[in-house]
Amino acid sequence: MLGSGCAWGTPKPGCECRTCLSGETRTRFGLLVDGTEKILVDAGPDFKQQMLREGFCTNELDALLLTHYHYDHISGIGEFRSWRETPLPVYSTQDVLNVTFHENWYRHLVREGFLELKPVQRFHPFTVGGTKITAIEVDHGFPINGWVLESNGKKVAVMTDSRNNYRKESLALVKGCNLLIADSWVAREEEARKAVHEVWGKGKPLSEFEWTGSVSLSHSLLPQAKELGERVGAKLTVAVHLTHTVAPQKELEEEFNSEKFLVGFDSMKIRV
Repeated sequence: MLGSGCAWGTPKPGCECRTCLSGETRTRFGLLVDGTEKILVDAGPDFKQQMLREGFCTNELDALLLTHYHYDHISGIGEFRSWRETPLPVYSTQDVLNVTFHENWYRHLVREGFLELKPVQRFHPFTVGGTKITAIEVDHGFPINGWVLESNGKKVAVMTDSRNNYRKESLALVKGCNLLIADSWVAREEEARKAVHEVWGKGKPLSEFEWTGSVSLSHSLLPQAKELGERVGAKLTVAVHLTHTVAPQKELEEEFNSEKFLVGFDSMKIRV
C-alpha cells in the first residue's frame, strides 16, 4: 500500500482537526502488486517519496495501470523519465490516456521512449507476463476504471474512488477475490460534511452549510466498503483513500477491523 489517503493527504496543510494534529500521515493513493510481475496502480503526487520509502524504482516495474485522470492519481507520472531497456506499458481506457497524456502534460514521456500507451476496453482481459488483468467500471460521479488482477490462482480487485453504486458486470468479476482494495473516504456522513465544507463552504459556518449527504458523494463510506466485501465474498477487504477528517488509525481499527476487513495505512503489506 504505497498511499492510503485521498487527494489532500493527511495531514492537510492548515488543518487543525485532531487527526491532522496527531502527526498521523497518509500519502495519496498508490498500490504496488508485487507477484509474478511488478504492477503499479496509479502514480500520485507522493510517488517519488513512496518509491524511496519502499525501496524500489520505476525501472523495476512491468506495467502501470491508471484508474482515472484526477490529480491525486496521475501527477507522479513525471517520475517515469528514467532510462529503461524498453518503454513501460501504461494501460487504461482511451479517455484516461487522452487526458493524462495531453500534449501539454506527459506526452513527452511517450515521445522520448519512456512510456508506451496501451488502450484497453473495460471487461476485455489482457495479460502482462503471467498476470491476467481486466478493467472494470466503477462510479466516481463519472465512469472510471477498477482493476482485477489474476495470477497463480489468486485474484486481487482494486475499486478505489467509487461510490456505493456498482455495475453487476463489475461485481461478477470481483466475486470471490482474495483481496479487495475498496474506496472508503470517511466512516460517517458528518466527517464527509466537514471535509466537503472546507472546499465548497464559501466562508459559511459549518452549521449553515447545506449539502445532500452521501447522495452527492463520489466516494464510499467505511461501512459501505465493508458491505461490498461481504457482497462479493472477498476473503479480505482493505479500506483505502481515507480523508483527513476521519478518526486516527488506531480508533478506526478498533471500530472497524475484523477477520475479513482492515482499514488500510501507508506501507501496509498484504500477502495473498
